[in-house]
Amino acid sequence: MKKKILSLLLAVCMILPCVFALNACTQTPPPEGPGPLTNSEKSVIYKEVAVSAWAEIGVDDPTVETSGNELMSVSIPDKKQETTDPSDLMLIKMNSNNMASVLYFIGLLYENSNFALTNGVVKFDGSAEISFGGTPVEYNYTFTLKPQLDIENNKVYLEAHTVANGTEEQYIVVDANYNFESKTMISFRTYTISGGMYCDLGITEDNKYKIYGTMDTTDTLAVAIDAEFNSFKTAVQNVSKLNTLFSEEIQEYMTINSKVMTELMG
Repeated sequence: MKKKILSLLLAVCMILPCVFALNACTQTPPPEGPGPLTNSEKSVIYKEVAVSAWAEIGVDDPTVETSGNELMSVSIPDKKQETTDPSDLMLIKMNSNNMASVLYFIGLLYENSNFALTNGVVKFDGSAEISFGGTPVEYNYTFTLKPQLDIENNKVYLEAHTVANGTEEQYIVVDANYNFESKTMISFRTYTISGGMYCDLGITEDNKYKIYGTMDTTDTLAVAIDAEFNSFKTAVQNVSKLNTLFSEEIQEYMTINSKVMTELMG
């Protein structure tokens, strides 16, 4: 069953980079902090959190060119168990990369003057080419994002719903403890629905890798994530899409994610 879960997640990761939620127990996210941040400041913060998350899984900042070798409010039950199994560790690292990539993506979006949240949420379309065996395939995406920063309490929170080519869906939650002063990741937990699978994983403050996954829709984890996803869809249903296509940012997001994935798979 573990091999089946790993192979399914590998296939989905190539199309919809997965992200997940951090920390021990997800709570209703607090407001963004003591004062408003500019989009430029938010862009820097999300990129810094992404770089810290990549560092947590032993990957250098993939957005920096180097000389030499170039590397291509529902309570969620915490059923994760510590693991040292190599396949589990690889799965956690791949999905941690997906988390870091989407946070970096948000940083890219905040650099675009057309990017704006409505009641804390944003919807938009765009496209990107993904290469399968050297053959590029174009995917059209619709993103619904709810990013939040709580600098005072060292929290980064994200809910995201992604639809690729109108049918392939993914719901992602990221709940991270991040030290804004030292710019280092403390711990994180991510959970998602993707390809019919429910997955909860993360890295603790003492650097323990934990994971739990199921395809059983009656499992308590699956029921809780479904409830949170339904709540999210209800909350964002009246938010209008931005008129701007963010294809350039989506393409960079996919390229960076693929670059780190290539490094992890060696």
